[in-house]
Amino acid sequence: MTFSTLPSVDPKQKAEMVRVLKENWREEVVVSRVYRALADAEQSPKRRELLGRMAVSEEEHAALWAERLAALGESVDPREADGDFQKQSRLLRLFGPDAMIRRIEREERGHVVDYQAQILALNDPKSTAILEQVIPDEESHAARLRAMASESQTGPRSRLDSLLGKERWHAHGTGTWIGDAIYGVNDGLGAVFGIVSAVSGASSASPRFVLVAGLAGLIGSAFSMGSSAYLAAK
Repeated sequence: MTFSTLPSVDPKQKAEMVRVLKENWREEVVVSRVYRALADAEQSPKRRELLGRMAVSEEEHAALWAERLAALGESVDPREADGDFQKQSRLLRLFGPDAMIRRIEREERGHVVDYQAQILALNDPKSTAILEQVIPDEESHAARLRAMASESQTGPRSRLDSLLGKERWHAHGTGTWIGDAIYGVNDGLGAVFGIVSAVSGASSASPRFVLVAGLAGLIGSAFSMGSSAYLAAK
């Protein structure tokens, strides 16, 4: 059974497909607006023109999803994308175009993964045709954004973010890799201090035991917090 044979489709299956397609439409609308905002803020004519073309491409993707939803008896309202775009706009103002370009590059790669999974999950030939048309564009956008991000990596933070392979200012909590570093140093120092204090008291303050305990605590805390941060990022 496919979703194209609407009379025989289970209502729950159709509702889930509509939810997924609306999410696709909303994300394409938001990204297209972000590209427009980036183009408006861009000083380089070449990059501005490229961002404008990508905005048009995303608008075409959104139109394809809107058309498919209309065939399923569903409508879309551009205002549904306003909230997410406002969040992206705040990030753009706070962190600047270069950080936003890196963020959107990761989102585009995420879209590719999601769309590839949807080909199997939706089991709908008409939606699959759209996905197969959209995926190459998303891959192309991600590659172009990565190239743009590489061109603008001039500061130490940008170089470090590039080496780490991600910039996590979009995460919850402190929201930046600087915040994570501060938290890690604070937590690690607290753990090592506790270990050293305990060993010092138990061993009559023998310098050798205190030194060994401190080094062991340092290594253990580094592995513990490093693995926790890695898993959290995943």
